[in-house]
Amino acid sequence: MNKKIKSRVFILSKMSFTKIPPNFEKVELEYEKFNKKYDVWVEKNQMGGSGQIEARYLLTTAFLDRFMQIQTSFRVSNIKCSVYDDSLLILLGTKKDLFEMNHLFGKIDDISQYQNLFNEFSSVLSFIDILNISSKTGL
Repeated sequence: MNKKIKSRVFILSKMSFTKIPPNFEKVELEYEKFNKKYDVWVEKNQMGGSGQIEARYLLTTAFLDRFMQIQTSFRVSNIKCSVYDDSLLILLGTKKDLFEMNHLFGKIDDISQYQNLFNEFSSVLSFIDILNISSKTGL
């Protein structure tokens, strides 16, 4: 990403049972639909509350909607995200092989079997578009 985030930001599914380090604080967002499914944590800074400000700047409603769409598109129950410096990492917890395109014995000319694959690709591409990764914002 071209945006540099100085504090680490974690987005975790409510059922992830991930141990949060002691130097992190919870971020309460105004998006209730998102708050029901996920927890957001940000690293505390010695300089003050700039981590909360960075997290709120990064986590726009468009970002949060696309993040929830990724979970729906890939049909996963557990999703985690970490943002730090200029890197974004998304972890999808699933038992499905995400590198397997379609069923081996499916008809090759059946377009409906490619719909799920198309949804997954479009979800990731729209997420990249929403993040505006290609532009420099000066944050």
